Amino acid sequence: MATQTETWRMKGELIAACSCDWGCPCSFDAPPTNYWCQGTYVWHIQEGSFEGVSLDGLTVCWSGQSPGPMHLGHVTAQKVIDSQASSEQREALAKIMSGQIGGPFAIFCRCYRNRTGPEIRAL
Repeated sequence: MATQTETWRMKGELIAACSCDWGCPCSFDAPPTNYWCQGTYVWHIQEGSFEGVSLDGLTVCWSGQSPGPMHLGHVTAQKVIDSQASSEQREALAKIMSGQIGGPFAIFCRCYRNRTGPEIRAL
């Protein structure tokens, strides 16, 4: 039986940074260094697909701000999709980044209080 995450895959490079000390305390259910956090993740997809739609060469970005530990919720987040994506690719990436089909984006989405996007921008 197929799982939700088997309908898509992404392989590539990830760059992440946040306002906390190295090691990201939120990843370990600890409070952020300054008790608030601002962070950004940028994924460049070298190889990827969603239900037969190629995502090769595209980039997506997630930025968030939290007044306390991310796992407590209250995160305001912004999602951005590469302007080079076709409408079909944009729809695929929006579904993945919505967290509705599982994977790491589902973890982020559980923490949202406010969210915007996805916006389409040159990345």
